[in-house]
Amino acid sequence: MKTINTRFFCVFMLMAILLGCKSFESQKKDDQPRRIEILFLGHANEHHNSRAYMPILASSLTQSGINITYTEDVEDLNAENLRRYDGVILYANYESRLPEQERALLKYVAEGHAFIPIHCASFCFNES
Repeated sequence: MKTINTRFFCVFMLMAILLGCKSFESQKKDDQPRRIEILFLGHANEHHNSRAYMPILASSLTQSGINITYTEDVEDLNAENLRRYDGVILYANYESRLPEQERALLKYVAEGHAFIPIHCASFCFNES
């Protein structure tokens, strides 16, 4: 009887240690810093050329742990896509947007995400 209890105890302790190690390893990975993800909304217009400016900005920021995804598609301002990012850079001259895009961006910012309008962004969505 003592041998069965000893074996049970040893198996129980081994399982507890293994599960504890796995839990610790998962926790360790979660505690590691991650890169910041930024969506950069630019435009095809050469006046205030966001296509030229984005690589200059990205080359500096990527060294600091920040990834930038460039787009010229206003439709990327939607709740599903914005969930992928920690912030949005706006360096564009779009005069219009759909109400869903405006709501998605306003909600995104209200939730505490970064919104970084640059220069010509003051004109963007000017009717909003």
